[in-house]
Amino acid sequence: MTDVEEHGAADPWAELLEDAESIAAEYREYGWNALVVPTAETAFVAEGERAGINAFVPEDAYEPVEMAVEHDGSTFDRADVYRRTVEETTYVLAVELDEPTETVVAVPLAYSLEHASAVLETALEEGHLPVHVRPPSVDAWVSFSHADPTLFVDAEELER
Repeated sequence: MTDVEEHGAADPWAELLEDAESIAAEYREYGWNALVVPTAETAFVAEGERAGINAFVPEDAYEPVEMAVEHDGSTFDRADVYRRTVEETTYVLAVELDEPTETVVAVPLAYSLEHASAVLETALEEGHLPVHVRPPSVDAWVSFSHADPTLFVDAEELER
């Protein structure tokens, strides 16, 4: 991710989206199907079947993601996660990879530790952090599973 100090004041969310598009373009150059999730809101859910990080996307953007994730043979068993904190907000780009189908889904997320700490603490204890992509008004979602929650948060940050 671009370093703000290097380039002066910038909009970290806009830079995160640019990074997501850039990474997707690189994969497309190699023939991969690459999607960038247009996250409208990030929510942290502590309990239930949607516990974890919920990335809300516009209705029309959900179907391509659902089709890619639910494609026969897709596993999405690997992810590259990029993270940086600017002031009180942590910006995360989860690049979900499915090598057998050559598909990548880039999921940009942003959160304040104040609102996310309970979910992240549980994830660190359990060694599992799901990221759910879903439209706001439809009771459907796709999930990506992460066995290493430290990719999304530094445990020392939670202790502060």
